[in-house]
Amino acid sequence: GRAVSLAAEQAGFLATLIHTMEPPPDPAAGKVRCHPVRELPQVFTELGVDGSSYIFIATNDHLQDFQAAAALQTGARYISVLGSSRKRLALEKYLAGQNFSAALIDRVISPAGLEIGAETPAEIAVSIVAQMIQVRRSGDAEDIGHRLGGGTVATDGLLQTIAAAGR
Repeated sequence: GRAVSLAAEQAGFLATLIHTMEPPPDPAAGKVRCHPVRELPQVFTELGVDGSSYIFIATNDHLQDFQAAAALQTGARYISVLGSSRKRLALEKYLAGQNFSAALIDRVISPAGLEIGAETPAEIAVSIVAQMIQVRRSGDAEDIGHRLGGGTVATDGLLQTIAAAGR
């Protein structure tokens, strides 16, 4: 999260890191706000999340990631979640169980970031911020891949095969 917020600021985004644990990991690392997950809808409102906002979700717990679905109740232009294709399928199932429509679920980009072979936190941050820039420059997050049903036939077929195999 810190690496993404720092890279985002360098790319011209106004970044706020919302940390869900007390105390914050590094109070000197940009703007850090600490809130329990259950307060995220209120925090998004307080921050003025709107159609020009970008939300990236990365917690240390899948359930917290899923509870951050409060982002879907905003008009954010970009919502992404760090994780694997398997986690994406689990997220879709969770959100559907919470009565989110397929259209809302499709707003979530996961795995987050462009596929550049990133491994380190800094590299992953670059891939995520590059994707944010891609959305900013293209005008629409719906054109971004990493979703089943969101890419080319060859890509989607591969993702579906991997998901079905439980990898």
